[in-house]
Amino acid sequence: MTRILDDRSLDSLFRAARTCRAWLDKPVSDAIIEAVWELAKLPPTSTGAYPARILFIRSLEAKQELLPSLAAEDRASAAAAGSAEEDSDIVVQIKELLDTRVRPAVAQDGGDITFHGFEEGVVYLHMQGSCSGCPSSTATLKAGIENMLRHYVPEVVEVRSV
Repeated sequence: MTRILDDRSLDSLFRAARTCRAWLDKPVSDAIIEAVWELAKLPPTSTGAYPARILFIRSLEAKQELLPSLAAEDRASAAAAGSAEEDSDIVVQIKELLDTRVRPAVAQDGGDITFHGFEEGVVYLHMQGSCSGCPSSTATLKAGIENMLRHYVPEVVEVRSV
């Protein structure tokens, strides 16, 4: 096989690829799971010594069983993922702004920000990847994210890191 990928594809797969450390707050369809599996099963591993391990979680009970085996820094976001409660209109708006305006920007620098809650005007976010421990993270959180959320969602009073 001699086909070479174009630069855009190489960037997407390797040069600009980042690990996403977040959970979707919605179910993933069987079609998407099957498509991911069809791609994931193809790449070679180091002589088969490191096979991919994929676990599809479909129930709250299964998620609870998985939590103890996750890295400590991933447990909170995993536990909060896919809650059965419907989000309020305010939370939906906050999450949409985070997903469309904030997360793509911080992902360019190898970071990620996940939503952890909204109570009494305060948005709780978790900074991950290169964002955690970054000297500019407080400025990003307060001057950037908080100001943007307060502009678009008047109910937001403050943003705090968890």
